[in-house]
Amino acid sequence: PGVVSLSELLGPGGQPMREGGTPPFRLLPARLEVAAGGSATARVECSAAELGEASCTLRLRVDDEREHAPAAPAVGLCAVVERQALELRDSESGEPLTAVSFGRLFYGLEARRVITAVNTGPSAVDFAFLNPSADADADETGTFDPHAASLSIEPAMGLLPPHGTCTIEAIFRPTSEPNASSDAKGFLASPETEPDDGQALAIELQLESVETGQALALRLTGEGVVPRLSLSEGTLVFGDVPQYDYLDRQVTLRNQSTLPMDWSLSQPAHFSLTPSSGSLPAHGEAEAYVRFS
Repeated sequence: PGVVSLSELLGPGGQPMREGGTPPFRLLPARLEVAAGGSATARVECSAAELGEASCTLRLRVDDEREHAPAAPAVGLCAVVERQALELRDSESGEPLTAVSFGRLFYGLEARRVITAVNTGPSAVDFAFLNPSADADADETGTFDPHAASLSIEPAMGLLPPHGTCTIEAIFRPTSEPNASSDAKGFLASPETEPDDGQALAIELQLESVETGQALALRLTGEGVVPRLSLSEGTLVFGDVPQYDYLDRQVTLRNQSTLPMDWSLSQPAHFSLTPSSGSLPAHGEAEAYVRFS
């Protein structure tokens, strides 16, 4: 039986490491008893403070009063120390990303932006997107939050493998407060004098990781715009039309918005429309013909 303890740490050149510094490795426990014919286990920890390669020699000592006791072994230790961090980057440019701006978008439409989350270190890290600015009582009180309803991130949490990446999508879907008194969907034609006012929407997210202790800020912004479409005629009067004959009426569609717009017209019985759908540029107009036959 005997006692094995840490004798000293030798640097790469074989010289004892300076006292008072922080050695890159340590033996835990530094002293342990070994029974006759038995074994004992100690743990070697790497706690290097500088990036790059760290190496040393761990020399042990056997406390034995016998003369000519065999020399205890020396163990060479080596590690490559890398920075462990979580980063958000633009998927196209690869540049660090702290904000995503979607610009103006009609209510009811959706836009997505791809973000890359990067784990720069040799260990797996978890991540979660939190919204500290969200109303904590909104779920309990039923308060509608247009910002949180319109901007989101997917996936909101996950696990990144060592040196791994993950594709994340920022989503902008402008959403207005539901009208409880109506089951109607979409937006009706608007008076030409109605202003094209947008609603600024924004959320401040934090990307947090327990392993790295980080809290990265990510701001998502966009502007929700109500589609403004006007018709030159609110009512089309065809009067008497002979049997097997037809009559056409013209109607002008005007896009009062500052964004391009796709439009379509329904086709009721006995009426046909040419064209029945199309696209209008910002502040543009198009002619459509309604035929009664």
